[in-house]
Amino acid sequence: MATTTSPRVEIFVDGSNFYNGLQQQFGNGRYDIVKLTHRIVGTRTLSRVNFYTGLVDPGRQAQAAQKQQSFLKYLAKQPIPIRIFARPMKYYAAWPAVPPQEKGVDARIVQDLILGAVDKSYDIAVLLSGDQDFIEVVQLLHSRFSVHLETYYPASRRHLFEAARSCFAHGEVIKKEFYESIC
Repeated sequence: MATTTSPRVEIFVDGSNFYNGLQQQFGNGRYDIVKLTHRIVGTRTLSRVNFYTGLVDPGRQAQAAQKQQSFLKYLAKQPIPIRIFARPMKYYAAWPAVPPQEKGVDARIVQDLILGAVDKSYDIAVLLSGDQDFIEVVQLLHSRFSVHLETYYPASRRHLFEAARSCFAHGEVIKKEFYESIC
C-alpha cells in the first residue's frame, strides 16, 4: 500500500513589505510568526520559514534598530525552523529627508525561491509580499517547475497577486479575522 506524504511548505517573508502592509491596513504591523505559520501551513508539513529584511543602522536610528534586533532575536528563539537573512539598509546623503532603502533583499528572496525549486526542497512556496518585483520569478516558477505557489497579503500589498494571479494556486487577502488570529 502506497503512503501519501504531506506537501512540504516553505514560507518566504519579505519582512519590511509584509510588516508595512499590515501596519497600513490595521494600524499595527505586529504578528506572531508561529501563529502565522500554523495558519498558513495547516495540516501540511513545514520545511522552513525564511525571513528577509534590511537592517536599520543603530548609529542613525538607535530606537528602531533596537526594536528590530529584539524582533530578530524573538524570531531566532521560535519553535519552528526559521532562517533569517538581513542586509544593512542603504542610507543616502540626503537622509533623513530620503528614507533608507533595502538593497539585496529582494534578490535573495528570488535566489532562494529558484534554488528551492531546483533542489526540490519544497512542494509549495508561500510568498508573503505584495512587491511587484517578484512577478517574473513567480511566473518562472509557475511555468518551469512542478511547485505550487501561494500568497497571503495585506490589501494594500495586493499588486503582486493581481499582476500574477494565474500563477498562484492560492492567494488570500489578510482580513481582520485573519489578522486577529495571528496576533
